[in-house]
Amino acid sequence: MDRFINIKIQLAWQSKSQMEVLRGIQEYLMLRPRWAIHICCYPDELDVRDQDALILSVPLPDERVAMPEFHGPVVSIMANDSAAVCIERQNTMIGEMAADSFIARGFGRLAFVPVRAAGTQWRYSAERQDSFVRAAQRRGVSVLLSPGGVESWTPGSSICEWVKQLPRPCGIFCATDLAAMEVLAMCRYHGIA
Repeated sequence: MDRFINIKIQLAWQSKSQMEVLRGIQEYLMLRPRWAIHICCYPDELDVRDQDALILSVPLPDERVAMPEFHGPVVSIMANDSAAVCIERQNTMIGEMAADSFIARGFGRLAFVPVRAAGTQWRYSAERQDSFVRAAQRRGVSVLLSPGGVESWTPGSSICEWVKQLPRPCGIFCATDLAAMEVLAMCRYHGIA
C-alpha cells in the first residue's frame, strides 16, 4: 500500500476568515485520498518531520532558519522567499472577471467595497478596484465606490448608510470574501437581502 503524502499548512495569524479558507483547502485536498493535511497556527507547532510539503503564510526566510532539515517543496502564500513556489493573485484579472460576471447577469449598476487598514486601501484591493472600474466603464457601466471599508461598520455608519442608499438592483463587488460577508450583514440589517 502506498504511503500518504503529508502536507503541513502553517498560518501567521488566526482569524475566522483564514480558518474558513484553510477548511476549504482541506476539503479540496480530501479529494486526494493519499494526501494528509496538518494545520498549525503557532511556530512551535511547525514540526516538519515526516512532512512532504509545506504551505506557509509566515515570513519564510525566518522560518527556514528554524527548519534547515526540511528539503521538500514549500509554497509561500506571502510571496516573500525566492526559494519557494509563491502564490500570486492576479488582482487585475479578478476585477475584470467580476465586472464581466455582473454585467453578463444583467446588472446595469455596480458598486465596489475596498479593504483598508488605518484608512489606507491595501494594494490588492486597489488593483481589484481599478480593474473592476475600467472593465465596467468599457462596457458602459459606471461603478459607485463606497465611502470606506467595512472593517468596523455599525448601524448608522457611512458605509452602512451607503449600502442602504444603493440603487436596486446593484451588483456589489467586495475586495475580499470577508468584506462581502460584512456587506451582506449590512444588507440583512436593512432588510434588503
